[in-house]
Amino acid sequence: MATTRLSEHDRNVTVDSLKDVIANIVRFVDCPIKKGGPILHLWNNKFPRELVEARKTVQKYNIAVGGVSDMMRFAVPLGGDRVLTARLRMTELVEIDGLDVPLELKLLKANPELCRNVIVPQEGQVNHNYYAMPVTPDEIKHALGNDEGAAYLEWMQQSADLYTEITDAGRVLDDLFGMIKTAGQVKRMVPDLLQYLPVAQRAAFEDQKRASTVPFEWAPYDKSAVERMLVTLSKGHLLAGMAKPHRTQYRFQHLDSITWGRYGRWAT
Repeated sequence: MATTRLSEHDRNVTVDSLKDVIANIVRFVDCPIKKGGPILHLWNNKFPRELVEARKTVQKYNIAVGGVSDMMRFAVPLGGDRVLTARLRMTELVEIDGLDVPLELKLLKANPELCRNVIVPQEGQVNHNYYAMPVTPDEIKHALGNDEGAAYLEWMQQSADLYTEITDAGRVLDDLFGMIKTAGQVKRMVPDLLQYLPVAQRAAFEDQKRASTVPFEWAPYDKSAVERMLVTLSKGHLLAGMAKPHRTQYRFQHLDSITWGRYGRWAT
């Protein structure tokens, strides 16, 4: 970064560094449910008993069959067509009988009481569309017990809120560095960003002495969104080095492929 003008590479590296600070939240927030037995019991009990027993029988004799899954997706109604949905990956659960695996939800798709389509919006992208099993908070608490059930429901909401917060913060960073062309513009527009960069990167920005005019897109940009992004960055900064042991490999871009809550709506 010898001159004040930033190359596309400089901007990409900077955005990736900042998103990796935010990713500390992803690495830290973990689903509290680890014992798979009770939640799996809730899931499979929604299926016809004969089907559950038949699957166990053929698995006992190592007969390969379809209709089983490596994950479960629940949806808790929030009123109207709004739902809170989350999936549980089998690889994140323990204490599961090897013969007791989730049946594939599509087996129930003819029954709208047990299997419904959930649409999860994607900012600027095609919406996700999932099969999900409707469950009430009372059903979850009955299956897991009051304390663990409440903890799971709280995690669903917390992680869904964080998903929205994190993806919004990433969008703002992309917007900013789509406008920013010089190091001086960073210092003038959002100087608080510099404290979250690695030392070498921060020094390169702070060494720039030339004044830079701000891009014209900056004036109408939603400054409250920038403030929210900075709050999210501060949370990630505080959680540096606090990743859960099995989540150290997760990055910002893994949000859609890990166990995490989301807000959505029933498909009509």
